[in-house]
Amino acid sequence: MRPETGPVDAGIGPAGSRRAGMLGRLDTPGRLMVAVGVVVLLLGALAGVTVVSPGAAEALGKDAAAATASNSASARDIYGGLADTDVAASALFLAPDRVRRTELTTAYVAAVDRAQRALSAAMVRAYGDPARLAQLTTIADAVRVYRRVVDDGRTAGLGDDFAKQAVLASAYAREASFYMSGVVLPSVMRLGTDDRARLARAQRDGQRWRVAALGLPVVVLLVLGAVQWWLWRRTRRRLNAGLVAAGAAVVVVLGLLVSSWSHYARADVGFTALASRMDSEAVTQEQLGSLLSGRADVYLALGASVDPEKHRLDFLARDLCGTGAGRVNCTALTNVWTARQSGDADDYNAAVDLVLASGAVARAFDSAAQQLTDRQDQGEREVDAAVGWLPATPVQHRLLMPALLLIAAIAAVAGLWARLSEYY
Repeated sequence: MRPETGPVDAGIGPAGSRRAGMLGRLDTPGRLMVAVGVVVLLLGALAGVTVVSPGAAEALGKDAAAATASNSASARDIYGGLADTDVAASALFLAPDRVRRTELTTAYVAAVDRAQRALSAAMVRAYGDPARLAQLTTIADAVRVYRRVVDDGRTAGLGDDFAKQAVLASAYAREASFYMSGVVLPSVMRLGTDDRARLARAQRDGQRWRVAALGLPVVVLLVLGAVQWWLWRRTRRRLNAGLVAAGAAVVVVLGLLVSSWSHYARADVGFTALASRMDSEAVTQEQLGSLLSGRADVYLALGASVDPEKHRLDFLARDLCGTGAGRVNCTALTNVWTARQSGDADDYNAAVDLVLASGAVARAFDSAAQQLTDRQDQGEREVDAAVGWLPATPVQHRLLMPALLLIAAIAAVAGLWARLSEYY
């Protein structure tokens, strides 16, 4: 039978020479049906890749990294504001005179207001991110609980008998501080941890989807070529128009995918550098938080009559004493730890003068905090520089590629079906 009018099974040999297995036992129409199924499945899988992989490619772009860095900076602002609030609240009931107590109260209210404004701003920015918004909402609820405990302590501290009122009010301050350090601040730290985890996840997903986006089209082209070669062996027809059209469409899709992932090499290096700088920022933030918590320990040990030794041990466990950046000269603290228990009003007043305003202990803490703040500012500039170095995400052709693959599937099925119809 002539090739243009019917099939010529030129490749059929004796029964004994047939390949073993299910495919080997199929006749030509059966194999054509298998070819149709395989080609359609592969083109469908490739279409799925072209739909999903642009999200991973976009996550590796500058905009996504900038959003992550911004979220991380926001978490640092919240953490720093809340740690400052805890310091201010812990100092509320140290001064016996009304004027200084009013000044401390004003400082506390300003600190907690700043922290709550930072939280509100972060919640507005997280409007499109339900998971982060839920975390921020939980933190905001916890801050309201903290503030209510401190306010109750302020109410308990009202009156003219400072010694009596300070003992009661300090109990509230201790509970509030424990709640802040044990519940609120760890929740804020998890925000930063989640931001860095998102960055790592975007990089990891990018690696996987890039392999799929660039490897699967090559597999599809090889399969289309293999089917074309098998048809030629069976029918002696050089080219199948449907398979040629499908192959051309896949080649175009491959080119578009190469273009959409052209930023990958630079983005992968840049994300590694950005993650490293964000990790350094997190270490500095933890050091600053530990310093501020240590300062709160000093205030609570001086202002509380219950278990001041625990606050001293908590302070020592933070390893803050020394001469390096972010460390405190603790020499002057010796008298502070024992002032409350001495029962001497002059010793107590002298210790209060040391830890408040321009006292030696206050200056030591302020200097250490400024050093860490300067390091944090430098770290933020380095993070911004790392984001600026990252490439923008190329155009992803979200609609064009699936449309081309639909055309490829229709063409391939039509071409193979034409051959299959010749057997019936």
